[in-house]
Amino acid sequence: MRTFKRKKMFTGFILGFVMCVGLTVPVMADNFYWIIEAQFEQARSFFDGLAAVMVGGLWGFIDTAGNIVIEPQFYNAFRFFEGLAAIAFERSSWGFIDATGNIVIEPQFHLALRFSEGLASVSIGGPLNWGFIDTSGNMVIEPQYRNARPFSEGLSSVAVGNLNNWGFIDTAGNMVIEPQFIDAGTFSGGLADVNLGGGFIDTNGNRVPELSFRDARPFSEGLAAVAIDSLDNWGFVDTIGNIIIEPQFYTAHSFSEGMAAVEVADGWGFISLSAPPATTTPPPAPEPTATRTLRFAIDDTTFTDNGANRTLEAAPFIQNDRTMVPLRVIGEALGATDLAHNQGVITFNIDGQAFTMTVGEQLPNNMGAPIIIAGRTFVPLAFIINEMGAVARWDRTARAAYIYIN
Repeated sequence: MRTFKRKKMFTGFILGFVMCVGLTVPVMADNFYWIIEAQFEQARSFFDGLAAVMVGGLWGFIDTAGNIVIEPQFYNAFRFFEGLAAIAFERSSWGFIDATGNIVIEPQFHLALRFSEGLASVSIGGPLNWGFIDTSGNMVIEPQYRNARPFSEGLSSVAVGNLNNWGFIDTAGNMVIEPQFIDAGTFSGGLADVNLGGGFIDTNGNRVPELSFRDARPFSEGLAAVAIDSLDNWGFVDTIGNIIIEPQFYTAHSFSEGMAAVEVADGWGFISLSAPPATTTPPPAPEPTATRTLRFAIDDTTFTDNGANRTLEAAPFIQNDRTMVPLRVIGEALGATDLAHNQGVITFNIDGQAFTMTVGEQLPNNMGAPIIIAGRTFVPLAFIINEMGAVARWDRTARAAYIYIN
């Protein structure tokens, strides 16, 4: 097994408010509680005490208190289940890690979904060739399906022939419910969501008429996230169709371990029907020790260097979840030397380390790409400080980044 290299900072630029744990005094809203405040760009459901969240365009994992436990570093990641999570460093190179962040099955699949009942669906050689592997990475149901979902209650939904022809197989690969659905999800409590119209069937393939919605997620813990009157207005119903949480979220995932990931205007957070035990609000985290502190604010041409004001030639801005800054001034502020720009190729040195970037070309770890605007070259700030081993904090209210350098 290979262990990931731990970065000294997050490669995204939303570090400060993500490192603040979820609400220590849960906020009651209608008949549910916010357990971890809305703050993430994306989030998936909790399993095995961990949830995948997106920070600065990269995926990592938090615990149920909202603390980052596996640093954001993945191009994409799905939830843990049965001790493993599917992750990708690149778009079409998926493998599996354990809860400590160690690679257990090397990235090799075009796409991979979570393990369930000892099997995981994976695609080989392209997006339309799915089979199932065991936890050792061995193929146990050969690739033959156009798509395939995780097993649940002994059944998996698979697409046969085309992507609009779904049925259900058992763990031996036998077809149990013949392909007939436009789309199909997973079984829970004897019900599975089918078609894009948000309906449900039982284990005999019969539709349940009282469970019909615009769209729906699988049932979990007795509840299903559903869109009743609009595809961007989600709530939760029980297994007989009663509304338990009124539609109010942009989108929502299924409940798991007592919490559900939901999206509101401020981003993604986690709700619960039950209030957790009250906790004491911890003191604020101390500022990192540093010999030098820089502060950059979005849309502000003034930055500070150990408290002294300096001027940027152009204001920082956010593009594709990346903080972009003018290269020349920020480079000099961070000690860059031998800065050169030749036909789109940028070179410079920081502390004896040589760097080369190409305008418009993606930087490592999906950190964005340098761009030219009005004759000025802008680069992702996160990439430079990450390579320096600096520490960053993000002031959400002021939309300002603090860089601590030793």
